[in-house]
Amino acid sequence: MSILYIILAILGIGFLIFVHELGHYFMAKRVGIRVEVFSIGFGKPFYSWTRNGVKWQLCFILLGGFVKMAGMEKKGSVEPSEIKDGYFGAKPFNRIKVAAAGPVVNLAFALVFFTIIFASGGRLKPFAEFTKFIGWVDPKSQIAEKGVSPGDEITKYNGEKYSGYKDLIYGAISNGKDVNIQGYDINYFTGLKKEFNYTITPYKDARFGDKNITTSGILLPANYLLYKRFSASQENPIPEGSPMEGSGIEYGDRIVWADGELIFSTYQLGTLINQSKSLLTIERSGNVHLIRVPRVPVSALQINRNLKGDLSDWQHEIGLKGSLDDLWFIQYAVSENLIV
Repeated sequence: MSILYIILAILGIGFLIFVHELGHYFMAKRVGIRVEVFSIGFGKPFYSWTRNGVKWQLCFILLGGFVKMAGMEKKGSVEPSEIKDGYFGAKPFNRIKVAAAGPVVNLAFALVFFTIIFASGGRLKPFAEFTKFIGWVDPKSQIAEKGVSPGDEITKYNGEKYSGYKDLIYGAISNGKDVNIQGYDINYFTGLKKEFNYTITPYKDARFGDKNITTSGILLPANYLLYKRFSASQENPIPEGSPMEGSGIEYGDRIVWADGELIFSTYQLGTLINQSKSLLTIERSGNVHLIRVPRVPVSALQINRNLKGDLSDWQHEIGLKGSLDDLWFIQYAVSENLIV
């Protein structure tokens, strides 16, 4: 992909140079200056042709270009200014117009090009680039201790309207002082929004290594977690041997919720998956509750022979290999009908 981007960048620069040189070319023709060579790139040409007395050529080094006009250099005893259809033989104002035509055409092209883009709906920006919602917060940070969590919304940063995650990056890195963050703590299950206003001291995060980079504790913007192909040739939604094999997930599905929490970033999802807790749906006195409880190795539990037999049967039923004592279970004794 890096090589592809380099090639696309070179082609893009070459095209802009072509537009720029076209400005010089057409203005020179308009004021009566003879054009000898129109070149895209420098060095030895790998392709050229002649049309209407002008040699057009493409060169190997596509990082530049030029329009060669008659009368730009001395030929024998003839001075450039003595060549009537040459550049220095033209009136001063005509030479100014030729020189200015290149950048003017570039500006006009940019105006037209971006007008077309915006008129057709603009550039497709990733959701994470402009979202005001938080994707992940360092659990050990000052702002996490104040209760800010993934899914909360930021509205202002240092008193200014918050426009996206780059505001947090630039502010925490370049400010070097306390930062003020305002927004809403959102309860997605009730729809209630509670306003917050905190002043945070940025700190150095060990995840950035030895780099002198500070952060406010808000580490990622929110994302939509859409399940996509790893490669264009991948046909099956789940690779063989994956833990998700048999889950029924399809391409384009969105992961919304996991282990009792709404998901706003892949980092948050990975953190939940790697926590040593299990999500239980508990019915207590007719009411249903969601609760996350710690798991421990079976070897650390004091269990009777009957429960150990049940655990062994469950292990066999779901196809978990290895010793039962090495597996993990919740710290409850559960009856055959799943009563704690």
